[in-house]
Amino acid sequence: VDAHSWAIIRNAQMEVLKLPNTAVANTIDLGEEKKIHPLDKMPVGRRLTLLARREVYGESDLLAAGPLFQTLETPGQEIVIHFKDAEGLKTADGQPPRAFWVGSDEKGWQRVLAKVRGEAVVLALPFGAKPRQVCYAFSAMPQVNLVNKAGLPAYPFRVELPHWKEE
Repeated sequence: VDAHSWAIIRNAQMEVLKLPNTAVANTIDLGEEKKIHPLDKMPVGRRLTLLARREVYGESDLLAAGPLFQTLETPGQEIVIHFKDAEGLKTADGQPPRAFWVGSDEKGWQRVLAKVRGEAVVLALPFGAKPRQVCYAFSAMPQVNLVNKAGLPAYPFRVELPHWKEE
């Protein structure tokens, strides 16, 4: 399995969320590059417990998962990404969010600068860029830092953008 394959597998696993009564514990920030299972099981168990409390035991107000892509908008030369479970959105290390990329027909994939704005992330696009896709943490072992107030990491995603509006 090559490095890009891990991202594709994770993306496919997220499809389970389309089914009722399902959840996915995000461990994108745990583990090692060559081992799929993290050696420290405690954080994994904590995340699974939070999901069970919310989804099975009815603690509906519990922040049990990390930020999950919900929608985006493309005003001007930026992309604004909105998340579910994004209360207290921040970075774990106080640095700008990492691991955001946009893909276009003209320039291929480009890393983009990101910043947190409330419960959203704003991507600054290079002048004149007309991206077709945006992704977050879409690689084998991405260095991520985007979390919510519970310290739970944002889920990786890759989405197609609506047709870019011509100015």
